[in-house]
Amino acid sequence: DYEKALENLDLFLVTQPRELLPTALVLRGEILMDLHGKPPHQTLEQAIEVFQQVIDEHPRDTASFRAQINLGKAYLEKDNPEKALAVWKKILTQTELTPDAYEWRHAQYLLAKTWVNHIEQLFYKIRQVANTDPQKTKEYENQAYAQLDISINTLKEFNLREKDPALLLEAKDLLATALHKYALRAANQLPSAETEDLKKELKGEIQKSLNEVIDLYKNIKISLQSASAANLLNMHEQMMLKNAYFMTGHLHYELAQYDESNDYFTVAIENYRDAVNYYPQDPRVLLAYYQMSNCFERIGQARQAKSYLEQARIILMQIPNDQFTKKQTNFTKEEWQKLLDQSLQLHETQTMAN
Repeated sequence: DYEKALENLDLFLVTQPRELLPTALVLRGEILMDLHGKPPHQTLEQAIEVFQQVIDEHPRDTASFRAQINLGKAYLEKDNPEKALAVWKKILTQTELTPDAYEWRHAQYLLAKTWVNHIEQLFYKIRQVANTDPQKTKEYENQAYAQLDISINTLKEFNLREKDPALLLEAKDLLATALHKYALRAANQLPSAETEDLKKELKGEIQKSLNEVIDLYKNIKISLQSASAANLLNMHEQMMLKNAYFMTGHLHYELAQYDESNDYFTVAIENYRDAVNYYPQDPRVLLAYYQMSNCFERIGQARQAKSYLEQARIILMQIPNDQFTKKQTNFTKEEWQKLLDQSLQLHETQTMAN
């Protein structure tokens, strides 16, 4: 009960304690943040004032570093990422802390997380103006890719230092997202590469980045599978594990585009099968089946390719309508039905032509 906790803490603060005052004030700010948004509470500004009070009045107390971490979080929740980033950057420059300190590492992680989330927003803006405003598109791309490089370097450094397993997993998930964006950047540059040497260099960057992402997702799967089997994962961890399962298939399919052998298509099929077996009722299995069909088509097994499209159509009918949300799949149930019908019709036409 946060309200009761706040009441008790205020009673303690009324006594004007000489010891533990900064820590008690930070705790008060954290409770105010927890209460924010819960009627009738709008306490974010109060929390910011409390954290700033600790920083200003008790700069030498270790609680001031915790106050700075929380101040950044409060600014971020207030939709002011610029101020949040400024607070966390300042922590990294303070001589009182070393990179071994928890607050230093946590500030580094929060910086990278905020940058990666902002990159996602920039890519959304790029998609919005790509066909109408070349100047804005270039501006957003420059911002996104500059932040991408910083994010990747920061997260790699963080992963070498961090010991907290939960935070380390989250950082690996963020790094996987950032490295995948890096590979897509090189892939977008490939069609306009003017020399064979540049094409070879870009392909090498793509393959290296995608393999790094695959390794990160494999590590996430290994780390979470046992806890998942025992129903011990929280919601965020469940989403991380599910994403890792489906992404390993997609990534091998992407790698296959830059490899002359069929090996990656075969590995993609194996990873897609793992995903659909683990999450049979998730709408993302439809894309997995569709991609498996593409893989079989690419390795010359047309009958198998058609079979997986037919299986996808059967599964589509078994998935409840309310599962087709933007978080799960970009297509509605009707759009999936249309896509699968058209793909199967194309197979029939090709079979008759042959």
